[in-house]
Order: sequence, then C-alpha cells, then structure tokens
Amino acid sequence: MLLTAAGKVFWCDKPAADIFGRDVTGCVWAELLEKMMIASQEAEIGRCLPKNISDVLHPLTAKILLSGRSLHPMDVDISLAPIPEENGTVKQVVLTLTPATSMRGLAVSSPNTPVGRELGRSDAHRSILYEGILRITGTGVLSIDRGGFVIYLNREAGELLTISPDIELPRKLMNLLPEDVGQKWLEAIRFVFHYRCDNSFIESWGARHFQIDLGPVFGPDGSVESVVAAVRDVTGQWLSEIRYRELFRQTERGVLICESHDDGLTFTIKDLNSAAQKICDTTREKGVGQSVFEIMPGIENSGLPEAMGRVYKTTSEEHMPSFFEGVSGGRMWLDFSIFTLPNRELVVTFEDITVKYKTEQILRRSKEEWEKTFDALSDIVTIQDRHMRIIRANRAARTMFDLSFNDLIGNRCYEVFQGYSQPCEGCPVLNTCEDCSTHSGLIYNEKLSKTFDVHSSPIFDEQGQLKWLVQIARDVTQTLQQEAERRLLSAAIEQASESVVITDLDGMQQYVNPAFCETTGYTREEAIGQTAGILQSGVHDREFYSKMWNTLLAGKVWRGRLTNRKKNGILFKEDATISPVVDGSGKITNYIALKRDITREDSLEKQLQHAMKMEAIGTLAGGIAHDFNNILSAVIGYGYIAKGKLEKDNPVQEDLDQILLGGDRATDLVKQILTFARQETQDRFRPLLLQYIVKEVLKLMRSSLPATIRLNHFIDGSCGPIMADSSQVHQLLMNLLTNAKQSIGAEHGEITIRLTQHQKIVDGLVGMTGAYLHLSVEDTGCGMEPKQLERIFDPFFTTRAKEHGTGLGLSVVHGIVKKHNGEIDVTSTPGKGTVFDVYFNVAKSDPADIQEIHGPESRGSERIMLIDDEEVVGKVHERMLSKLGYRVTLFNSSLEAVKTFRDNPKCCDLVVTDMTMPNMTGAELAREMLSLRPDLPIIVVTGYSEAMDTEKAARIGIRHLLMKPVDRVDFSLRVKEALRGG
Repeated sequence: MLLTAAGKVFWCDKPAADIFGRDVTGCVWAELLEKMMIASQEAEIGRCLPKNISDVLHPLTAKILLSGRSLHPMDVDISLAPIPEENGTVKQVVLTLTPATSMRGLAVSSPNTPVGRELGRSDAHRSILYEGILRITGTGVLSIDRGGFVIYLNREAGELLTISPDIELPRKLMNLLPEDVGQKWLEAIRFVFHYRCDNSFIESWGARHFQIDLGPVFGPDGSVESVVAAVRDVTGQWLSEIRYRELFRQTERGVLICESHDDGLTFTIKDLNSAAQKICDTTREKGVGQSVFEIMPGIENSGLPEAMGRVYKTTSEEHMPSFFEGVSGGRMWLDFSIFTLPNRELVVTFEDITVKYKTEQILRRSKEEWEKTFDALSDIVTIQDRHMRIIRANRAARTMFDLSFNDLIGNRCYEVFQGYSQPCEGCPVLNTCEDCSTHSGLIYNEKLSKTFDVHSSPIFDEQGQLKWLVQIARDVTQTLQQEAERRLLSAAIEQASESVVITDLDGMQQYVNPAFCETTGYTREEAIGQTAGILQSGVHDREFYSKMWNTLLAGKVWRGRLTNRKKNGILFKEDATISPVVDGSGKITNYIALKRDITREDSLEKQLQHAMKMEAIGTLAGGIAHDFNNILSAVIGYGYIAKGKLEKDNPVQEDLDQILLGGDRATDLVKQILTFARQETQDRFRPLLLQYIVKEVLKLMRSSLPATIRLNHFIDGSCGPIMADSSQVHQLLMNLLTNAKQSIGAEHGEITIRLTQHQKIVDGLVGMTGAYLHLSVEDTGCGMEPKQLERIFDPFFTTRAKEHGTGLGLSVVHGIVKKHNGEIDVTSTPGKGTVFDVYFNVAKSDPADIQEIHGPESRGSERIMLIDDEEVVGKVHERMLSKLGYRVTLFNSSLEAVKTFRDNPKCCDLVVTDMTMPNMTGAELAREMLSLRPDLPIIVVTGYSEAMDTEKAARIGIRHLLMKPVDRVDFSLRVKEALRGG
C-alpha cells in the first residue's frame, strides 16, 4: 500500500485489499489502520510504531493483529518505508503487509497436543520440501546470528560462496568471506537487525554476480533473533540487464516504457531513452512520471492514444505514423511501434521520419507535376521498353487515336497506331533499339491520313544499358502542305518581271526576287539582311518615309513613286505598292513590296526632282539658353562643325581650336560635381596614350593660371598605353592641377607635372603588375597637416572656404583612380607643398587600337529619333549625327515624339533624348517607349539631373547616360554601341 501523511490509503494492490476483506476501490482513501486494529493491541502498536505517518523517518517493522476476511484475528508482519521529498519531509509511506503463520505459534506452544504434533510433522515435511526447492533452484541459504556467526549453511550456499560444506558451524562470517565482501555483508545484516526489515544487494565477486536477499527471523517475543540470507547467482541476468540497458540507451529509435493504472485509459512514463529525450526535447528527470501527451504536444488528436489503449488490452503489436507539434512550432512526423511486456508495461518506440515524410511529399508532388506536364504536351509522347512495347503514353496519344490507356499499354506502337504486324519502314524507334542512338524521320499514318515527324531517344540504366525509349511524334501534315504552297508561290515570284521584296517588321529585307537583282545591281546575298535604305537616294525626306511607315503600321497599303539608287550609283524611278502581310490573328508579320522600274517614263520628273534642294536649316533662335550645358553644347558642337568645313591648313582652324578649348574648360567646371556621382563601366575603357591627354590639359591650364604661378612639365613621350576612359582621365588631371592652383592661391609658386614609365614594382603598390606609368603633380602651396591628410579623399571634405571649393575634386580623383585599377598616394608638408603620385598599369594592346584624345568617329546609316526641347542643342546633335551618316528625326516636343512612336514603334532604330524637358522627362519618355518596344535602344543626354544617374538609367533600360556637352567622338561611339546592343 501507499499511504499519505494523514494515514489515508492512496494506492493499494489486490493482496493487501484481500487481507482487509475489501476490493481495491474500497480501500483507497480509507483510514484502514485506525478502523481495522483490535483495541487490545493498540498499546503494543503504539509502542512499535509512531502515531503519525509523517514521523516515519526510517524503515520500521512490527507485528499487529488485524481483523481479516473472516473477522477472526490475524497476525500480520508490517513494514513501513518512508518516501522523502527533496527537502527531507515525508509525505508518503510504503506499507507492506505479510500474514504471519499463526499455526507455527500453536505448534511451538502445544507440542504434545494432537494438533501440535500434527503441525510439527507438517513443519518437518515443509522443511524437507523447502530444502529440495532450494536445491533445485540453486539458492544458497545462510543463517547469521547477532554476533555475526553463521549458524546454518546449506550445500548450495557453500558451492556459490566456495565454502566447504564440511566446515564446522557456527563460524564467524568474516572468516568465511574476503574481508571487503564480508564487511559489506555485515553492514547489510546490521541494517536488518536494526530496522527489523528485509534488505537486498548485488555483490560482484570476480566475474560472477550474486543477488543477496536478507530477511529477519523473529523470536516469540517479537525481537529479531537472526537473519536469513538467500544467495542466488545472477551473473546471466546481470549481463542481460547490462545489455538491455545499453541497447535501451544506444538505440536510435525513441523508446518510452509506460504503465497504466486505469486499465489503459491513461499512461505514465516510467523510463525513456536518450533518443526519445532528443526527439521530444526533454530530459529523463522531466519525462519520467509525465504522460505521453505532456512530452508530445498535440499527439492526443493523432490516433496514438487509441492505439496504445488497444495494444494494452489486446497485447497485439501495432504500427502507425503520426505527428506532433515540436517545441519550435514545426510539425514533426514520427513512425510509432507499440507492444506490451509480460509485466503489462507498454513499450512505445518511435523514429523521426519528418525528413523522409517531406521527401516523399516532394517526390509525390514532383510525380504529379511530371504527369501533368507529360499529359499537357500537344505532341504524341510514348515511353517504350527495349521490345518496343508501350509502357506509358500521354493524353495526346490517346486522344489522337481515340484509344484508352489499357489499349496502349503493353502493345507495340506500330500495332496500335498503324495496325501493322511489323515496324514501319525507316522507323526511328527500331533504329534506336538497334544502335542506342537518337533518330528521327517522317512517318505517314494511313489510319489518320497524316504525316508525323517522329523522334526517338534512348534512356539508359545505371549500368549504361538501354532501358527505355522515348518516342515523340508531331503532326506536320499541315506544315508540309504549307511548304508545298510556298514553293509554288515562290516559283511564281521568282519568274515575275516586277521586283518583289519581302521585309520583316523592322524593314530588314528577307527575300528579293531575280527581277530586283537585275534592276538594282545588287545580288541576293548583298541585299538580304540589309534594309531598303541601301537603295535610298536622298531625294525623299524623312517626313516622306514617316508617312509611308505610318500607313503601313496602320495595316493599310501604301502606293507611290520612289527615287532609288542602284549599286552603281545611278538613280532610278519606281512605282511601288507596299502591303502589310498579316497572320490568322490579323497581326502584321511582314511587308511585301511590288515595284516596277519607270525611269524612262519619268525622265522629265527626274530632272525636276534633281533640281530641287533640301530646305535650309534654320538658325538657332529663342534668345539666351537657360541651361549652361545647352550653351556649351551649341558652342562646342558648332565649333566642330565649322572645323569640319574648313581645310586643315586654314588659319581659322587655330581660332576654332581655342574656342573648343574654352568650351572644354567650361565643361570641366560642370564635370567637377557630376563625375563623383556618375558610375562608369569598364565598357568605356580603351587603350589610350596618357601623354597626349597630359599635353592637352597643360594647354588648358596654362591659359587659366595667373602670372604668379609657373607651370613645369616633364613628359616621357615614349610611355606605353593604359586602359582608360579619356574623359575621366582628363577630369582627373584637371582636378589635380586645379587643387594645386588653389593650394598656391595668390602667392608666387610652381606646379610641376611629370609622367614616366617604370618596370620595377615599388613596395606598397598592390594593384601594379608589370610595367606601369607614374604620374606626379607637385605644388609649392600651403601643404596640409597630418590630420587633414587622413581625410583628403573624403567626399565634401575641404580645407578651404565654401566659396572656393565643394570638397568633391579629390574624391572624384580617388574614385577615377580606383575605377582604373590604379593606385594613388599623397605626401604633404605644411608650408612647403603637396605631391600627388598616381600609378596606372601599362596596357598590352595593339598600337592600332590605341585611342588618342580625338579618335576616329564611328559612322552609320540607321534611323535615329532625336528629342530635345532646346532647339539649338537639338540642331547641333542632329547635324553631328547626320554628318556621321545617320538618318535623324528631330523632335522639340517630348509629347509629339511619344505620339509618333506610339503610331509607329518601328519608326526608328535608336532614340536620343534630353533628360529635363517640359511635359515629359527623358526617363518618363524612355519608360513609355520601352513599354511599347522593350528592345529599343535609348540614349539619354542630360546637362544635370539629380533624379538620374547611370544606375537608375540601367534599371529603366536606358543603354547610355551622356553628360552635356557631348564629345563628338564619344557620342558617335555610344550611338554605335547602343545600335549594336551594347
């Protein structure tokens, strides 16, 4: 029994309930000791046991007289064992009851009575019987008195403890056992004498293990006269227990040992292994005593409780997958196995199969997606084995031939599709079976009267052997018919006397007939891939072609007369009819032109047209431009145009050079603030000779320096080229020289610039590899303190007043050097001056690729839509581009340009637009046009815009962002790159 501190029964087993003549339910929460004890024995009980159960601090034994089942007195040996809490207080006590043999007392007290003699004979008989049982079971028995003497020893005990059976008794126990073993025995025996209760322990002796059970022998007066020791060899059980415990601890499956006190309704955990602790995120101390549902939240709704109840009642093992919500909140899937032990304990083993479960889910979804994709294919697809038997077919195969899945599986393709008894002639599947290669061919199906393009591919197993074949068949009947019709039409066009030209939507010629070649002098190879612009004579203006394209884009037929140019340069006249070609949905796919040569008929008109002149280009008007960069664009642009109209030896060339140099100097004033924010790419880096840029910058600076500053230079003209952006390197030099000029100020001083080439790497130049250039800019100005020197390259840091500098110049220098994979170093002494040392790697390139300051301009003939609200700037850019051969359409209104583009998105090959314009900015215009034609190349030219930089432009889809005023060479290169898709 289990008693509370108040003496009430908390738990009771059936043998204990039988002693009191009650069932188990009737005993729970009863105060049995007070109600069942006979009054005459109360004094004796009070002397043996404490009055309060909570006072039981040590194991105690006693004999009491209880009323049994027949309401007759019954001697009962009781023992009380406390169950202390962590703080030492006793709240529960284990009560053990053992009915004493009252008949034995009768035999001892009345040996001469008939009953006593009969009982004595029974005792002798039982003694013989007990010894036989002990002998058969191998149990050794010893009896030890209070003095520690062995007074009885059976043969089995002697064999187990290696004691001679002929030894004379009594004999001291310490003399029969090893000293350490004997000492342990005596301590256990004294416990039994003192506490009048049983005691047990395991003794390891060599390689053997013994179970020692000690029990008190009470005399007539109730005192303990001796102790009986039962010795059993449990070596096998001991090893089994060790193996069991190790297996229990080491197994990767979680194991719960559970018990139930309510016939399988609820279960309490008695033990759990390490794997279970890890899976349930608990410890053994926390888990023991809890229910399964407490350590596995949510498991009560998974069917596991019902399974545990069934196994407990039926003892039939069950397996089931289930889940519970883990401590981290994620759902954990477990594979459970449930079975019972002989002692009615329930064992629940489980394994975390979350990864396996999720993998199976993924595989299942992948299989479903594959099957959906397989069935969604419009082509006929079958998977066949090595004998050409179909093992899988998609929906198209079943639908095309009106067959069920079962009609196809297991049959050969030529049997179900053709009704043949053998493969089709030239069957690709048969060829793949023979050589394990991919094959294709056209197969005609007589059942459907259709022709199929059949492809067959092998699928190999892990050993590289042919396992399956994939057959894909596409109905090409209509395609073949269309090809036949096209051949007929092509023959008619080839033999026509009029020129026939077919172009794509961009006007690119895809077909010309022999009559075209005869008329123009171009071969078919020369004409195809070119636009109709190869025939343009220059007689028609852009408005003429714009109206033509507007008509065609509207889906209408254009009819008119064209003046074109033959390959040999001779002009000729044509009556042309150009029609859009539409597909079944009404979408224009191509244009076809039918043209007839009418040169002789229109000779008079030709002379008249030849006498016409192009409309003069108006001069720039509108007063003073509000934007400084637009002014510079006009000055520099027209300066270059004027230079181009003069002979090279014309004396006015030098005057124009000074104008352009002045424009460049003005440009540098704006670039100071823009270069730092602009993000250049390596695409603009080209081989260039730095010495030429240095010389040009020196010319610019010399005219701007006061007379108090002397400019010295030592330039090595043999320096090799570097990979660089000329405009950025120009900016770098201007900033360094400007910084030197401001450092000297109004004082007298010198600026010295040096450029040399070196082969030996100087320590500290991490980025230098091989030959490198050393550029040095030295001044005799005010110098800097060390603290100022540390921040010299920080943005917006300046040592001068705000009106004399923004603090961006040297930040720009540092950024340019790093973009060119160079190194920069600065040394300065207050009152003496500062030296900037810049290093660049020498490029390995062909001298022919080297870009000097003004390299050759890139030319072209494409159509360019130019948009700028400043008419002066727009005209400059138009003439610059027209001079390079481009066909330019200029718009001064962004809204008008967008409207024209909406009407005909194919009206141009490139758009060049200003950024800041009324009504619609360049960025908004670019987004609008790209939404209509995503592949359209766009260049944005801006004087200054806080809302636009290179990175933002790239995100919109703008190819290049150029700063006004644009350099004509750089402008031509950017235009060519954009047209080429760069």
